[in-house]
Amino acid sequence: MLRREEVARARAFLGAVPTAEALAVSIASVALCGCASADPPRPSTDVVIAGPPAAPPREVEAGPTPPDDDGTVAPITWADDPEGARERARLQGQPLLVFVKADWSTASVQMEKKVLLDPAVARAARPFIAIRIDATNDDPATIQKLGTFGVEGVPAIVMELPTTGRREIIASYVEAEELARALNTFLSK
Repeated sequence: MLRREEVARARAFLGAVPTAEALAVSIASVALCGCASADPPRPSTDVVIAGPPAAPPREVEAGPTPPDDDGTVAPITWADDPEGARERARLQGQPLLVFVKADWSTASVQMEKKVLLDPAVARAARPFIAIRIDATNDDPATIQKLGTFGVEGVPAIVMELPTTGRREIIASYVEAEELARALNTFLSK
């Protein structure tokens, strides 16, 4: 739906009442320009609520992310077995970090390529056992995994203490600084 200002601008540009064809072109250009942003969608700041690369999923031993020999922070090590990692976190008294993504979600892909590789996020994620759930195919097993963590959409970040059941969910795209802050805040509560 065009706003009045956009219709007025179109009329002023065309010098008269726009034809249906001119109006259709205007609508299409507004729609395309509005979707052409290179940046992923920004969430509102109050979205926190109680809550693979393209290669095939594989089991990876999850745990703290130690610094590399050169002092840089290694990327987060992800486990693809939610129940096993959750049990390990419960037994070891560690918090759980769950990233839910789907290949068809632009925001998920951006978080995976940009946010989750950020050194500040990797540093903040060190104490967590990290799990990645790929929800690209919404088969019953995947839907059950999502329900286990209280997730209804992608992307989502879940921070959970399996020993107490305390959980926070970030249910949208967040920048690295905001995610690192959320991870640190979760641990300090």
